[in-house]
Amino acid sequence: MKNLLIILLTMIMFSCGNEKQNKEKKTLENTKVSLETKLPKKNNDSGSACEILTENFVKSIFSEAINFKPKSSEKPYPTCSYKFEVNGSPHHARLTIAKGFGSEKNLEMAMKYHAEKELVSGVGQKAYYLIKSHQLSVWEGKNIFHVNINGNKEKSIEAAKEIIELL
Repeated sequence: MKNLLIILLTMIMFSCGNEKQNKEKKTLENTKVSLETKLPKKNNDSGSACEILTENFVKSIFSEAINFKPKSSEKPYPTCSYKFEVNGSPHHARLTIAKGFGSEKNLEMAMKYHAEKELVSGVGQKAYYLIKSHQLSVWEGKNIFHVNINGNKEKSIEAAKEIIELL
């Protein structure tokens, strides 16, 4: 009987300690979340691709764009895409950003899997236009990003130059 009493008291003591630890942990987590939401983002850390590729951004390229259908994903890299219409014709725009992976070596590694590509000058530190996928892949600073504006090379280049300014 004495052993049962000791075991019971021990269990109560441990459960009280765990409850206190859980409360402390939740308080720390809540403090972290509230601080993260209140702190301003750094200028060079614009979270999501959808913070850059917005409806207004697309409208700056296609002023007649209507009926936007957005889609975003954060895995494996932040990606934002839109389907929309211009004069009754379907169009699309997509932006993927690989933050912190920017280097010539990483861009070249990604490009080695694409046979049909052409080097594009005047965009970022280095850029390739992938002919089959109609995608412009750009290395600029610490980032690599991929942009496809309705499968149009010139529109994708125009967008990429603006995106560089926003990153």
